[in-house]
Amino acid sequence: MQQLAIDTVGGIPAHPLLVHIPVLMIPLALALALLAFYRPARTAALWGAAGSAIVGLIGCFLASGSGEALQGAVEKSALLRAHTEAGDQVAAFVAPFLVVLLVALVIELSRNDALPFVGSLAFAKNASAAFFTSVMALCIVFGTVASWKTYEAGHSGAKSAWNDVDVSKVGEHNDRGDGDD
Repeated sequence: MQQLAIDTVGGIPAHPLLVHIPVLMIPLALALALLAFYRPARTAALWGAAGSAIVGLIGCFLASGSGEALQGAVEKSALLRAHTEAGDQVAAFVAPFLVVLLVALVIELSRNDALPFVGSLAFAKNASAAFFTSVMALCIVFGTVASWKTYEAGHSGAKSAWNDVDVSKVGEHNDRGDGDD
């Protein structure tokens, strides 16, 4: 897969900024997919879930590309390897989540006669409630796994970046006397 590489944003490494796109958008897509079980909100929730998943998937590629660019500038470690491996897996779990969300959206839109090409998608218009529920259940399963993989990648990245930091000293007053208060 082609990596999208953005090295820096405003002179700082882009990776710590770009990882927040999938970290936010993938669980948001899952939450909206869950909201789609509430019938009055279904169409809007599925549109939102699909849009969030698309942005989250793009964010995966941006984060991965910027991580590759940053990888050469940081010390190699087992924690970094674990983070890299976890990060490389996220898009592979988000993609099927997005596909199943799009199937659910097509079924919902075709049932509401909101698709101009509905004649060619008769299967979607005639999908049973049980089939739609099964598709939505798959959305939840794939979304949960994609969200978990996103969490694992983020957590391993945080451990990699902050492993040597003594958090007990965070917030203490700077008593060096060098004027950096």
